[in-house]
Amino acid sequence: MKKSNFVIAIAVMLLLVSAGCLQTVEEVPAGDTTETFNLSATYTDADGGILLEKSFAVEKGTNAFDALKENVEVDFEMSSFGAFIKGLGGVETPEGYYLAMYVNGVYAEKGIAGYTVEEDIQFEWKQESIESFS
Repeated sequence: MKKSNFVIAIAVMLLLVSAGCLQTVEEVPAGDTTETFNLSATYTDADGGILLEKSFAVEKGTNAFDALKENVEVDFEMSSFGAFIKGLGGVETPEGYYLAMYVNGVYAEKGIAGYTVEEDIQFEWKQESIESFS
């Protein structure tokens, strides 16, 4: 009897151990085709030093400014042209400089609120001298 109890105990242990190795797969509801893209935000000082570098996943169709505010501390003022970003990640822009925004390496022609996430986007804000703007 002792031998059969031992065999049963070993069989039960193997069954319990193997049950812990099973993976459960969550089914995605039919029609759920949510796409996400990568949005990266970089803030550099006038000498090119990186003050902030952050990347996060964003659902397709999300407004880029809303996504930025959800993931990074943003200091901004609203104007008739939209949001004017004064600082990111708790780092303010020094006197005599402004933040120039680049999108995928190109100087932006509109504010961040004018962008909807439809693909991976790289935003970069660079401290540039106000004198260089004129």
